[in-house]
Amino acid sequence: MLLLADFFAIQKWKVSLAGYWSDRVLFWVWICSTLGFLIFFWKSLITKIYFFVLLLGLLLSIIAMMIPFYAILFSSTGIERVSSYTPDDGKYRLQLIGSVMARPRLQIIENQWILEKVVVDTDTEFLKNDLSIANERSFRIDILKDTLILKVQSHSEIIVKRFILK
Repeated sequence: MLLLADFFAIQKWKVSLAGYWSDRVLFWVWICSTLGFLIFFWKSLITKIYFFVLLLGLLLSIIAMMIPFYAILFSSTGIERVSSYTPDDGKYRLQLIGSVMARPRLQIIENQWILEKVVVDTDTEFLKNDLSIANERSFRIDILKDTLILKVQSHSEIIVKRFILK
């Protein structure tokens, strides 16, 4: 139930539990508890139906060019995150998301104590070919009223990108 509520909050309001790994841990707790449930209640007909529905869903996701399977794999393991940077104040987190299913994305996430909200989710075209947040000194975030200003220092230039916060 908690996993469904988390999924609904992410889809509807772009809000999730604080921290990058909290959603993944929640997913793995669900997987482990489902396995325990299947083993403990295996003699029940409803449990066997539930098992075959899960198995059929997994197999059908692999048949459809593996896109749903990749989505489950990437969201549950964190493989898609290329790099991440959190400034010293901890108010925001930058992360680059790469995937075989989509173009790389830059996300800026605002920390709201126990929850986090994605305030910027954009493509990385403005970063050119430098898809790394390895050098933490190359990023700077400034907030002016309802505008977030991202300054990126690359090897040969300074890129300034402005985002309107909603």
